[in-house]
Amino acid sequence: MQLAGQTVAAAAPEEELPLDPEKAAIVQDIVDNLAYMVYYNEETVSNPFLMKTAVGMANKYLAQQGLDYVDLEQIERIKEDQMAAYEAETGQGVSVIQWIANKLNADIYIEVSLDTESEERGSRYYGSASVSLKNFDASTGAGRGTAFYQTVPPAMSTVSTDDAVNNAVASATYRAMEEALRQARVYTQKELRQGLKYQLVLQNTPDARVMRNFANRMERKVEEIKRVSYSPAETKYEVRLIGEMSDLEDIIYDVSESVDGMEGLFLVYQRGSSITFDTGM
Repeated sequence: MQLAGQTVAAAAPEEELPLDPEKAAIVQDIVDNLAYMVYYNEETVSNPFLMKTAVGMANKYLAQQGLDYVDLEQIERIKEDQMAAYEAETGQGVSVIQWIANKLNADIYIEVSLDTESEERGSRYYGSASVSLKNFDASTGAGRGTAFYQTVPPAMSTVSTDDAVNNAVASATYRAMEEALRQARVYTQKELRQGLKYQLVLQNTPDARVMRNFANRMERKVEEIKRVSYSPAETKYEVRLIGEMSDLEDIIYDVSESVDGMEGLFLVYQRGSSITFDTGM
C-alpha cells in the first residue's frame, strides 16, 4: 500500500556473502564516488518550468551530499549542439539521455516524472506533487531502483497556485532523492560484486588452443571471463573484475608471459572499458 507523504521504493536485493576485505573496499569506494545525472522524462513534460525545478532540487540534494553531478545546463547544451553526433554514433540505438550521461562521465542517470494538482480556497492556494525518480546505469541502461514521493498534505501559498505547485514539486523531489540514492547504491553494489565489466580484444589469434590456455589462466585471476567471438584474426572476451582497467592490464601482461606463444603481447588501444592487444603471434 502506498503511504501518503512517504517515500516508496522497490524492494532491495537480498544480501549476499561478504567479499574479502580488499575487494569489498574497492567496491565501496566505487559506490561512494558515483557520479549522477538528473533529467526529466521528456515524454511526460507538461510544464518545463516544473521539470527544471525538480532537476534543480535533485542537484541541490546531490551537492549537499558532496556527490559529483552533471549540471542541467551542460545537458541542455549538448542536446542543442550535438544531436547530429548522437545520431551518427548510436543510430538512436540508445536514448539521448543515456548517450549524454555516458558522454559526461556519469555513472547513474536519474529520470524524473511528475504529476501535479492544484486548487484555490479563498485567498490561499494549494498544490500537490507526485514525483517518481527512476535510476539507470549510464553504461547499460539497466534499472538501478526507483523512488516515489507524494506531498500530503499539499503545499500552501498566498501568492498563486503556480507558486504552491512549484513548492510541492521542490519538496517532493528533495525528499525522494534520499531513497533514490540509496537504491542506486544498493543495486550498483550488487552489480559490482560480480566485477566491473570490461571488453578485452586480442588481435592476431591464429592458434585456438593458445587462446583457450590464455582464457583458462585468466579465469584464476578475474571474477569471470567469457569468450564473445573467435577468429584467427581477432578474439573478443567479456571480463568481469573487481578492480580498475590498470589492474586488468597488469593481469593480462602477467598471464600472457606464462602462455607459450603470447610472450610478445603488446597494447594496441584502450578507451573507456575496452582494451585491445596484439598477441604478437
